[in-house]
Amino acid sequence: MTRLTQFNFPQTVYMQLEEEKNAFEQKLEAAEEPATRTKVSVAEKNEARKKLESDIRQSVAEFLIRNHLLTNADHELLELPIRKTTRTPVPQPTEKVDFTIEQLGGSRLIVHFHAHDEERSAKNTKPSGVHGAELVWDVSTRRRPRALGVCHPLAPHLPV
Repeated sequence: MTRLTQFNFPQTVYMQLEEEKNAFEQKLEAAEEPATRTKVSVAEKNEARKKLESDIRQSVAEFLIRNHLLTNADHELLELPIRKTTRTPVPQPTEKVDFTIEQLGGSRLIVHFHAHDEERSAKNTKPSGVHGAELVWDVSTRRRPRALGVCHPLAPHLPV
């Protein structure tokens, strides 16, 4: 328990898990003993195991994985996931994407994205690396010099 105290793991949670473990071991013994093995004893053992596993997972996630006191070496020792020190960059799309804008009336528009390649466009497949787009527009009483349907992809999200 001294290592857990070092990581601010609450003693009450540890004691609760210890009690659940002891209860599971008793039910496991009853379920494995031929004289006391019944459908009820096996079901009770399974329920005790599910509760113990669930509570252990919740406690590990709450008090150890997200614990700022644990170093990466501690994570390795406890066989927990190691925190990333850098963010994984989003890969750049490698294919050009075309789009069409359908005006539904009023201020409602539907933007259909499709592959620039006719063969892929016919299959209605999304180009690799493309997950969506960001659209920006403004509504004005003045007439804009650009026509509806002309927009510029936001770099670096979509290739031009």
